[in-house]
Amino acid sequence: MRILVQTLTHLVPSNTSPDITKKTEPYTAKLLSMLNLICKFIWNSGFQPGVQRWYTYGDEFGYNNRMCFFLLDVGDEDEEKVPIQCYEWDGEVFTSNPTLLESHEIQSELNEIPFTPRPFTQEEREAREKTPVQRIVRRRLRKAQFIPLEELEYMRDHPEEMEWLERKVKPRFWGKFLEQLEGIERLRAEEDEQRRLRREWEEAVEREERVKRNLEG
Repeated sequence: MRILVQTLTHLVPSNTSPDITKKTEPYTAKLLSMLNLICKFIWNSGFQPGVQRWYTYGDEFGYNNRMCFFLLDVGDEDEEKVPIQCYEWDGEVFTSNPTLLESHEIQSELNEIPFTPRPFTQEEREAREKTPVQRIVRRRLRKAQFIPLEELEYMRDHPEEMEWLERKVKPRFWGKFLEQLEGIERLRAEEDEQRRLRREWEEAVEREERVKRNLEG
């Protein structure tokens, strides 16, 4: 079964829950909230990563009023026979809309996403790896994603790429980028602290194991 949902970016909720912490990026909070809503509507249960396979299109949550789509696949039916249920989300309720399948653009996108998962080809992997960092960062900003530390450091060390980014994004996105760039040292300190705590925990476990072995001996 395939479940296709059409909505607008500003209608995608961003609900908090015990599984979504304050440190979760806006993109992930919206994505998980929407996947949970769809699964509860269709199957009366929350999203299960090992059961449902998900895909998105147009998910630039940094913008308002942009059309976007969520696709959930379940099962292993024959590629040619798998049923597709289509809905629209208006921010409050889901409404059945089978006419979505009449769109040539939607059909083209669905054809690009095989129901039976397959690994990336060597050509696809190489294309992903060759994507310039500044373009990856621009995409993350448009999607309201956090920028990984290594990408921030790369941009900081390449002023020409920062100039390109400033020209290519809206001022509000540029401001968010600068906020994250200024937080590099804080992020590094947090990572160092996490590594330190991990080492202390491992050393404590090792000491406890040694004590147990000595007592048993």
